[in-house]
Amino acid sequence: MLPLLTCAGGVCAAAKLLAAQGSNASSSSSSAAGGGDGGRGDGAVSSAAAQREVSVRCLLLLGMLLPESEEARAALAADGAAMTALLALLRQTEDADCRAIARDVLALLLRDAALRPAVEAAMRSSSSMMTGSSSEGMETHA
Repeated sequence: MLPLLTCAGGVCAAAKLLAAQGSNASSSSSSAAGGGDGGRGDGAVSSAAAQREVSVRCLLLLGMLLPESEEARAALAADGAAMTALLALLRQTEDADCRAIARDVLALLLRDAALRPAVEAAMRSSSSMMTGSSSEGMETHA
C-alpha cells in the first residue's frame, strides 16, 4: 500500500490540505469583494465554492480515517495549522456540511482523554485570536 494511503498518511495529507484551504480562504474572501476578476466577482465565487468542496472532502476523509487510528488522531491534534482550520470551519456560516463534519471531527478528538488537553488548548488559542467569537456548535462532553 502506498504511504499516502495508510491511515495516518491519509490524515496527514487531509490535514495539510485543510490547513492550506484555511489560508486560501482568507485571501479569496478579500478578492470576493470584486478585486481579482475585473470587479465581476464570479471568479471569486467559483473559487470559494471549490475551496468549500475541498474542505468538505478533507473533512469526510478525516471522519472516515480518525475513528480507526489513535496515531492519526494524535497527528491531527498535534498539527496546529490543521486544528486552526478545523476550528475556523466550525465557526464559519457559509457551509452547514463543513460545520457539522468539523464539529464531529473535533468531538471525536475531544473524546480521547490523552488528546483532550491539546485540543482544548487549540480551541482556547483559536478563540483568543477571534475577538467576540463563541465556540457555538461545539460542546465538550467527557
